[in-house]
This record gives sequence, structure tokens and C-alpha cells, in this order.
Amino acid sequence: MKITKRSEVLIIISLYIITLFLGVYTFFNITFIDKIRYALLVILPSLISLSILFDNIKNLKILLKNKIPLILYILTIIWLFLTLIFGIDINLSSIKGFIHYSVLLTLILVIFNCKFEKETLNRIKKHLFISFALSMCFGIFQYVTKYNLNTYNNDKYPGIFGRINSTFYIATTFDKYIVLMFPIITYELLNDKDNKYYKILLILSMFGITFTFSRSGQLIYLVMCFIFFIVTLLKKQFKNSILIVLLVICMILIPGAKYSIQSALDYAYETVHMPKVLRLSLLDKLGSEIEEVEAGECADDDCVGDIEGSNFFRKYYESVGKAFIKEYPVFGIGIGNATYLYENQNAKDYLKDDSVISDEYPYMYPHNCYIQLTEETGVIGIVLLFSFVLSLAIIKLKYSIKENKNIFYVILLMLFGLALGNITEGLFYTKQVIYLFAIGYAIYCNSFIDSKKYNKKIKEQE
Repeated sequence: MKITKRSEVLIIISLYIITLFLGVYTFFNITFIDKIRYALLVILPSLISLSILFDNIKNLKILLKNKIPLILYILTIIWLFLTLIFGIDINLSSIKGFIHYSVLLTLILVIFNCKFEKETLNRIKKHLFISFALSMCFGIFQYVTKYNLNTYNNDKYPGIFGRINSTFYIATTFDKYIVLMFPIITYELLNDKDNKYYKILLILSMFGITFTFSRSGQLIYLVMCFIFFIVTLLKKQFKNSILIVLLVICMILIPGAKYSIQSALDYAYETVHMPKVLRLSLLDKLGSEIEEVEAGECADDDCVGDIEGSNFFRKYYESVGKAFIKEYPVFGIGIGNATYLYENQNAKDYLKDDSVISDEYPYMYPHNCYIQLTEETGVIGIVLLFSFVLSLAIIKLKYSIKENKNIFYVILLMLFGLALGNITEGLFYTKQVIYLFAIGYAIYCNSFIDSKKYNKKIKEQE
């Protein structure tokens, strides 16, 4: 499918608006404005898809060239609709949920099948990076000026001013945006190893992720840094190897960062049962400065208590989600109905065994995308959704790996960041982040870009 100037401009404008202005409750909290933001988060991606489809109304058969993603797309949409019909209730939340996923999957499929001119692709990438840089700069400004910082639990990380959210809802969504952009930035740097622009973006990402003081985000970021470091060594890009080492050192030296990083490391050690003799400690003695905590964050303003308390509540929310999975394993409770239960606090009405529901504490989202997706769409739903996402990567790697070996790096690292980020956040429900990811992921998985073998096959079929 071709990209016209109208669709290109629409993509670029959407990148800026979604990144910089649609973080709900950011800058100011006005109900009317935030309702517009919520609407635009779905409207803009919808307009992109509709514009591209309209441009190719006479050539939609191109979608049949990649049969597996198309089949999985159709099956996923049908299944989500069935969960809407057979869920616990059909309501505004469930209808919104179905619309959101329909728009998200359509956006990915359409961009994946687009034929980008090189100049068009470069312009879109340029504005993707500019919008990223602006968001990072605003976040750094926010930290330096102490503007609208979240000072919750500052005492746990001695030396910090607070936590930034920049142009995003909260710190734990801003950090996921950074880790999902990291693979793209470093991929471009691998292809153009001396480009100062990408190096500046990498430096900005380090400051951005550090000032969120989000342990899960920082841990994912550090793992990605290690992978990038290994790749630069293998490619003998030693200047970039040194750069990433210096950035990690700088990150650790920023006041307060070593405490958040150490707590994330401690959680990882316990999870994999690493022997204490092999564990790296950034602190000589934790003492009273920081207590051992798990990698969960207090993900929203409704959290109660200290950091240990936030972990308690996360486990509580997850246990409720798991209870629904156990009782509704096939169709789930219906797409979007986790919101319905949260807003109405009526989970007990739909569980036979409601022993997991506390009368003392309100129920919230599971804060784990795998649990929430399975809770809402059943086991079949989550398998279909992730199969669709993975199918794009498989096709891209199958036809492009010989022409562009670096593509293996960016696609797998994006999926890696998405997979880990979904453990502590419902990224598929975090519209501002997931739509930006969808655009970036679909572009880098695009079946026509850097795929001579695929393009030859298409010409033969035509």
C-alpha cells in the first residue's frame, strides 16, 4: 500500500500530539480537556489507518500478500468481539475496550503493509526522534526546576528531588516509553555509528530514565544497555561501547539512582534465586536508607502506604485477576471489563469464590498486562493477540535478515522491552505508549523495507 503526503503528514502530526500533549492529567488537570485527550488517543490512530486505507481503496488486495498476519488479525478481532458479547456485561468500558484494540491492531497491520519511499520514511523517523527529544528535554527541565514532581517516597532514595513523568501520565509509563524507544535509537546508531544526533538522543534517554526513578524501567534499560554494549563490541564500534559504559556510570552516580537500581537488582536476584556470592551490590550497606523491595511501583495516585505497601496491593490486584481467569478461562470477563469492575467495585457480583476480594481495600487493575489480558479475553484471546504481534516480526526476519542483520537487533529488543514492561504495567492498555510503540514497531517490521527477497516474491505474484 502506498503512503500519500496526507497520510505522511497525519502520521507526523500524530507523533507530536500523542507524545507531547496526550498524557492525561499532565500540565493541568481539567476534566473536559482530559476527556478530549482520551478521545484523541484513539481518534488519531484511527485517522491514520483510515487515511492509508482510503489511499489504497483500489489496491487493498495487498493485505492478502501477508496471509498469516491478516488471518491472525481477523481471528483476534472476531475473538475480542465474542468476549464483548459473552463477557460479564456489555457496557461503555467494554465497548471502548473493543474499539481500542480494533484501532490498535488495524494501525499495526496497515503500516506493516505500506510501501514507504525512502524520503518519506526518513521524515517520519526524524519527527519520531524529535518528539522523543522534546519529551526528554521537558522531563529534564521538570527535574531541574522541580516542577510538578512526584515526591512520593523521596526518603527511600536519598538525594532525589522527586520523580518525573514529563509529557506522560506517570513515571511508570514515561519510563516504558523510553525503554521502547531505546532499541530504535541504538539501531539507528549501529547503522550510522558516528551520528552525533543519535548519540545525543541516547544521552537524553539516560537522564530521562534515571529521573523517573522507576525501578522496573531502569532495570530493563540497564539490560538493554548491556545488550547494546555486547553488540557494539562484536561490530567493533568501540566508541559506542565506551559511550554506553559512561552513560551507565553517570546514571549510577546521579544522586538517589543507585538506591532504586539496587532495589530492582535485589528483586531480580531473588526471582532467579541467584547465590549471594554472585550478586552485585551498588551499596555497601543498605541500613535504614532503603529497605528491600520488589520491582513493583506504586503505579497510580490511589496506592496506599509505602513501597512495601504498593507491593502488597499489586499482589492483591493480581490475585483478583487470577481468580477471574480461573472462573472465566475461555471468553474471560470481556474486553474492557476490568475497568468496569474497578469503576463499580462490583467484582464480588461475578465471582463464585470471592474470598480474594477484601472488604477493606478497593480492587484495581492487575498492573500486569498478561493477567489483565487473560482476565478479559481468556487464554485464547491473549494467545491470538501476541501471535499477531509476533507474526510481523517473523515475516520481517525471514525476508530481511540477510540484507540487514541489524534488523534482528531492533525487532527482538523492542519485543523484549514490551514483554518485560508488561509484567509491571498494562502497556496494551496504556494508550499513549502502545500507539507510539505500534507505529514504531510496524515501521521497523515493515515487510517492504530492506527486504529484497520479499519484494521479489511480491513482483512474481503480481
